Amino acid sequence: MKCKIRKIVALMALLLPIAVTMSGCRTYDNFKDAFFTKASDEKEVSIGVIEPLSGNNETMGKLELQGIEIAHQLRPKVNGKSVRLMVVDNQSSVYAAEAAAKDLVARNAIGVIGSYGDAVTLAAAGIFKEAKIPAIACSTSNPLIISKNHYYFSLNSGDYWDGQASAMFFEEGLNLKKAALIWDEDPSKKEIIEGFSRYFKEKNGNESIVNINIDKTTDYRQLVESLVEQKITGVFAPISTEYGRKLIEASSLYLKDLLLKESQITNSVTTVGAVESEGDINKIKTSINDVKSLVYLGDWMWNSPEMEDISKTYSKINVVVPGDYNVKDSSATVDTSVNNDKEEQQLKEANEKLRKKFNKEYEKKYQIEPTIESARAFDAYNLLLDALENSKGKGNEALVKSILLTRKNTGLTGPIKFSAKGEAIKPVKFYFIKDGEYKPAFVITGEVPNQEKN
Repeated sequence: MKCKIRKIVALMALLLPIAVTMSGCRTYDNFKDAFFTKASDEKEVSIGVIEPLSGNNETMGKLELQGIEIAHQLRPKVNGKSVRLMVVDNQSSVYAAEAAAKDLVARNAIGVIGSYGDAVTLAAAGIFKEAKIPAIACSTSNPLIISKNHYYFSLNSGDYWDGQASAMFFEEGLNLKKAALIWDEDPSKKEIIEGFSRYFKEKNGNESIVNINIDKTTDYRQLVESLVEQKITGVFAPISTEYGRKLIEASSLYLKDLLLKESQITNSVTTVGAVESEGDINKIKTSINDVKSLVYLGDWMWNSPEMEDISKTYSKINVVVPGDYNVKDSSATVDTSVNNDKEEQQLKEANEKLRKKFNKEYEKKYQIEPTIESARAFDAYNLLLDALENSKGKGNEALVKSILLTRKNTGLTGPIKFSAKGEAIKPVKFYFIKDGEYKPAFVITGEVPNQEKN
């Protein structure tokens, strides 16, 4: 017996220096898991985090990781056990993503959070599916990631739902019965366009949408004049901020020209043209009001510093963007479909408390304001821990079901529910951007039935 103990001690003495030399690489993590953590398995829950911590998407990957780290800091235990984060870098590469996913499988992750980036997430999805490990993506929106994958969920609302919500905003928020849909050749916008078109046409008829295809040769001034001529006041434009700038700039210049013409005619003192001038003024005033009434609604790409700058430059044009998290506004993150005012007020207070705590700890640790990516990752961590508590350690299938049946009312990014596909159906708050400031416009909430995941 003593001889055996001596051999074990000798082996550990031999391996320890090797472990130290490998402490800066992923091999060391595998070594540590194999030799040093087995005794603590019953006291720990291992959660994998896969993110691009280097490469093209490094910045966004680190933002998600920071949200997870704050969540772990505030909630380090689940079911009486310590949570251990196992972080791997997919290097913004599909090849490295596969290796990173296999690493987490080998290290017995009970669940996984990540990754930022559709391609790397898709590359890892098959690995987790084969290992039957539930995973939650925070910011990806590619439907291929979760379609036909029983184990993958997305905390980012799907493009189809975002399109539906945009149509609901026109229908319920602005009471519009006719709208223009401006689109380009970007294939990634197919789902959001289909969601908007189908919902709006079902409510208002097949002729209720004017489709406008744009490209690099588009005459935006002519396009805006056509919108005004057709009395269209609602424009859904899931296009780039570059094209969005051209559209908004053309509207602003057209308005400026109309105001100049109005001034010139008003200041005219010619008697001969008095009656004709009055008719011109009325026509111009109508056009001015029509341009001022135009509402340009973009997609998530418009919720950006670039669009904030555009709104400052062309402040007389109405620009609306969707958003589900704002560090200065928590009203978008409360479920307005609750049954009574008291419950809604309690949710508001709980959400405000959570938001302030998160912002405080995040800014203290990282010296910057949190972003939507960090907020979603924070929610993903807490959602996974909630599911672990509710599934009571009954295995992966119970954990999948627990995630799917989530009806979480308090979250940084709003109430969290999942469709049968595994994508989040969340409230979408629409903001007018004026002079770089976000002003709440309308909230669309979503309801989904309890269903089994595909």
